[in-house]
Amino acid sequence: FGYDGQHVITQGELQQALAKGESPFAARQAATAAPGKQASATAVITGTKAAVRSARPPSIVMIQCVGARDDTRPYCSRICCGTALKNALLIKETDPSAAVYILYRDLLALGIAEEDLYAEARSRGVTFIKCDQQRPPLPGDGQVTVYDALLGEPVRLPCDLLVLSTPLVSQNDTLELAQMLKVPVDAQGFFLEAHVKLRPLDFATDGIFLCGCARWPCGVGEAIAQAHGAAARASILLGRAEIEADPTVAVVDEQACIGCGLCQTVCPYSAIVLSDSAAGGRKARTIAASCKGCGICSAGCPEGAITMQHFTDAQVFAQIDALAGVASGADERLPVAGEVGVLS
Repeated sequence: FGYDGQHVITQGELQQALAKGESPFAARQAATAAPGKQASATAVITGTKAAVRSARPPSIVMIQCVGARDDTRPYCSRICCGTALKNALLIKETDPSAAVYILYRDLLALGIAEEDLYAEARSRGVTFIKCDQQRPPLPGDGQVTVYDALLGEPVRLPCDLLVLSTPLVSQNDTLELAQMLKVPVDAQGFFLEAHVKLRPLDFATDGIFLCGCARWPCGVGEAIAQAHGAAARASILLGRAEIEADPTVAVVDEQACIGCGLCQTVCPYSAIVLSDSAAGGRKARTIAASCKGCGICSAGCPEGAITMQHFTDAQVFAQIDALAGVASGADERLPVAGEVGVLS
């Protein structure tokens, strides 16, 4: 859409300008001021509005879902529509004559508060136009051409300022941090919780909690609520004198271990380390408090030196054989519950 930070800006930049009490056109006016001269805020606002009003009221076009809900970023950022509604109302409060157009594919107003903002924006004259993803808006010289999906025909809108609603994205160093903490991330670079319903603020790794936009794009209210939840979860651990660990942990046979370190590499919980052993050389050692008993290390060990406590290979194979009804030296017919003489 030809972003240049002057004629085409983002919702975030517009929000910052409005929060400072500046005109939405301040960045453009300052950029076009005479070299060597710094225009004052009053001159910028007054001069810009006077120049625009000389022909017609200022016109601002907002395009939603720019760079979102597509093949690259298929998710909805969830805050863009609410931000656009707030900014549109602030513009209307500053200049009721301004024409504000919001071009949307689907308008997401979360909660009663944003529904009220939507209703207020419509009552104040903000124009909402449903556009088609296959026919995106086309900005031109002082205008934007958009295919109105409800009218079924293209519409030309005057445009003094084009505002793009871009999505929240993950931080660039997310993957590096995830590898450091041994916690998972999804395809979009956001951290993955242990369970979206049962443990939405926990990682599978104990002692690390998740909240805010690190988990998924969310608003300030949601982020604060999640932060309270994460703090409450952490306080549960801090309030205990002792923490019970799962007894199903990896057990290393030091005689069979060759110290290759593969188990340490594949462990998702950093529960295995290599240390000097009394048997000689560096051997794998399990940190029982961190081990979750997932068995990845046992399956990956090339020497078969790792077994899961209470779930040795012999026990698991015996269970499989019993389930198949071919347990060695036993009745091939599986016992039936309630059958006399079969179950002891």
